[in-house]
Amino acid sequence: MKFRLVDSIIRYCENTSISTRKAISFEEFSLLKRWGRKGEFPELLILQLAVESAAFLMAVSSQFEYIGLLKTIDYVKYKAQTAPGDILECQITTMPETNGSNSFKYLIKTGKQIISEGAFTLEPVKLEMFYDPKIYMMMLEEICVQTF
Repeated sequence: MKFRLVDSIIRYCENTSISTRKAISFEEFSLLKRWGRKGEFPELLILQLAVESAAFLMAVSSQFEYIGLLKTIDYVKYKAQTAPGDILECQITTMPETNGSNSFKYLIKTGKQIISEGAFTLEPVKLEMFYDPKIYMMMLEEICVQTF
């Protein structure tokens, strides 16, 4: 079973942007409890939500030929904490391509509250190296309100 942070893809514009959602469960909210940090969703998973969303955009934009792997993190800012039941809305926009890599900036909010923002670069790799493209496409169709 693959671990996936994106619950739904709300909209996308090929090669330009994608908007996704993630509902935080009580179990996810309590992941850090055993290390004395209860009361917040792990920051790394917030960043992973953005990276996963951008990788989905790359896959859809390349007709499921490529996916993105994290290459660099340009900056990340965490501005607020989350709570169980929060619906995170992730907005990804592309930036100009450099050296064959794809750069993205992201904004994650819950309602009007900004949770995190930042920018990173993904390296395109063949989707078939990690997933069966047909199964990957079916999985995305299950969580997407638009059709590919």
